[in-house]
Amino acid sequence: MQLDRVSLDLHSGTAWVQGGATLEQTYYAISQASNVHGFAAGSCPTVGVGGHISGGGFGFLSRKYGIAVDSVVDALLVDAQGQILDRESMGEEVFWAIRGGGGGIWGIIYAWKIRLLEVPKTVTSFSSL
Repeated sequence: MQLDRVSLDLHSGTAWVQGGATLEQTYYAISQASNVHGFAAGSCPTVGVGGHISGGGFGFLSRKYGIAVDSVVDALLVDAQGQILDRESMGEEVFWAIRGGGGGIWGIIYAWKIRLLEVPKTVTSFSSL
């Protein structure tokens, strides 16, 4: 068990990303499924999504779309009793806390549900004078 699966639902514009997936795996899965969707996160491909989101998740698209944690719409958290909690069962206060209260304090994040962004074909371009 590697816990690095990325499951996309383009109809709802969301993806479940398990905590062990890297940014590279996440970006690759999104790019294979769609040429108009993206995820505003970091630029280092080997960083794990679980830690990246737990720490906020600043990246190149953050100025336009916010940091990675701003895209989180749900999470699966394993609490101290071994129960798996989603956003509804953990409550809004804990859900708020896991998106900025520091990684590993509230439980183990098994997976994050992120909102995918619709990005233009050209994000940045340069021209010579």
